[in-house]
Amino acid sequence: MITDHQIHRRLIELSFEKAREELKKTGTSYHSKKQKAEVLSDVISEYGYTYSPKSIINLYRNLIELHKDELIKKPEVILALCKYLGYPDYEAFKVPLTDKYTEPSPTEREELKTVSRRSWNKRRIVISGIFVMSILAGLLSFKVLMPHQRWMEWQGTHYEEVSYDPQKLQHGTLKLYKEERIRIFKKITPDCNTEFFTEHGKENIWYGKNEAGQLDFFTGHGLHPETGKTLKAITPYMIRKYICKDY
Repeated sequence: MITDHQIHRRLIELSFEKAREELKKTGTSYHSKKQKAEVLSDVISEYGYTYSPKSIINLYRNLIELHKDELIKKPEVILALCKYLGYPDYEAFKVPLTDKYTEPSPTEREELKTVSRRSWNKRRIVISGIFVMSILAGLLSFKVLMPHQRWMEWQGTHYEEVSYDPQKLQHGTLKLYKEERIRIFKKITPDCNTEFFTEHGKENIWYGKNEAGQLDFFTGHGLHPETGKTLKAITPYMIRKYICKDY
């Protein structure tokens, strides 16, 4: 019978696969584990819970690479990833796995490793050739396609669409164009009259420290435009401490 450890392992595996597919849509062919973890961190923050990319990478390492019998300890993370994959909750995610997902035994895993080692020498030359061709194709597509993408840049309080600039791309200030980011994501100075939450209690404001160590407040979740760190959802405590003591 499938265990919760196996189900959690499959949840992380499928979440990283979906994050990879979404990153592919940005037009690049290589996506690091960190990039995929950042996507999943943003996804989790959309459901009102902060979980760092580093914590997600640790989950991936322990569950997938080291094959440890570890559980995802935060139920908020489990629920957010299940919804990301199109399931309403954890119980719904478990149903199809119970019938069709089986974990390989230790003996089967060792056999797979042996076969992999034996076949590696045969595949190495082919892979090397493909790798060189991929680099050449990537360089060509980069020069041809990248300038024709739509781009945006942070302008202090908001994103604006800008022209392609290879130096800005290299420095990390040039971002792929996202319409909802330009339309919704703004830096603001909140006060006692700010609507911090919706009528259903969901956050309207997120915050994070800038490069000078000062708090900035934004109208959308995601990463701080200056530091690249994940923004945190506003709380009544933060409102009373930094914005409106009478809140």
